[in-house]
Amino acid sequence: MRARLLALLVSIVSVQTLCSSSLIAGAEGTYLNLDNAHLGVWNVGYEKRAGDAWRVTGNFGTAFAIGPDLFLTNAHVIRSATRLGAKLGQIKLYQTKGGTGPILEIDQMLGMTEVHDLAYFRTKTRIGHYFPLSGGVSDEQLEPLTAVGYPGDSFRRMKSIARASFQESPFYDFSVALDLPVNLEGLQGASGGPVLSAGGRLVGVMKQGSKNIAHCIRLEKVVEFVELGREGVDCSSATLGDCLAGAAKRLADAARSGHPLAQYRLWHAFDRKLIYGSQKTFMRLLRQSAESGYAPAQYSIGWRYLDGNGVSESSQLGEAWIERSARGGFAAAQFTLADRYRMRNEMGSARWWLEQAVAQGYRPAQELLDALAADADN
Repeated sequence: MRARLLALLVSIVSVQTLCSSSLIAGAEGTYLNLDNAHLGVWNVGYEKRAGDAWRVTGNFGTAFAIGPDLFLTNAHVIRSATRLGAKLGQIKLYQTKGGTGPILEIDQMLGMTEVHDLAYFRTKTRIGHYFPLSGGVSDEQLEPLTAVGYPGDSFRRMKSIARASFQESPFYDFSVALDLPVNLEGLQGASGGPVLSAGGRLVGVMKQGSKNIAHCIRLEKVVEFVELGREGVDCSSATLGDCLAGAAKRLADAARSGHPLAQYRLWHAFDRKLIYGSQKTFMRLLRQSAESGYAPAQYSIGWRYLDGNGVSESSQLGEAWIERSARGGFAAAQFTLADRYRMRNEMGSARWWLEQAVAQGYRPAQELLDALAADADN
């Protein structure tokens, strides 16, 4: 299994050109907060030829400064750019729509972890404004949270509309519902953006979204990766291709050793057709992650049973897994379970689960609850 997983992961990585340069030393910069966050948050794009000129385009995700010339983003943001053929020198940072303003170039990849979906790198230009990784934040300063990034290719500050849901587990995850504009479809492009406390301090990093819910990486895990090098690979003397391959191998190793988050992330890559292999092998990883208590994995395997996708169809097993995920606080599972009760006309249970999801700020649950109330009035 080890050789198979490693081969599958390495097969999606193409070796890129070597980008070597010396580390840049210099004075401290200015710490950012909510008021001036826009100075240190950048869109990640792809520079490609447009006729006789080069033009930055694309919206792979968000990157933000954690030092005068150090930036952090998601590993999947970097991998998405390379999957379209971008070499390290073609991945650019920009802030204005269409890439018409100042552009930052990556000087050197420094580290990457696919387990916790993080990557950090050094830029050729120092910007002098950044978010510090140090400094604790008390619980009373966590609300409301603000997520900052480039969903839809435009800079936005998205405030939380419900108390963040924290998973006290080895995954270091938390979820927060955001006040996304109604015309914005999901959080695509905001991946890798910072999540800030009420006082403007960094508390986490966005990694993926579901409707208006952002799933994030807690600051503790970011610090462990960037400052202590845990669960990541050192890319400072490697090509981008070798960096990606090393991170993929570390993910496969972690999954094989029983890390629930690594198991889920490996299955998720397979499910999205980013890697290929035996469905039986990846379904085994998903099941192991779900049995370890990881709520997103429980939700995913529940839907697999409901649809008969990769397993024998079973409404009973599907709902059982989704209920386990819902009881673990996963808002999408709470909504799905409520909808199942609604279809069976068990309205008391449907409303109760909808209310649990609404309490987390899950907008689809509020819409369905409003529709049920309107039907009752009629």
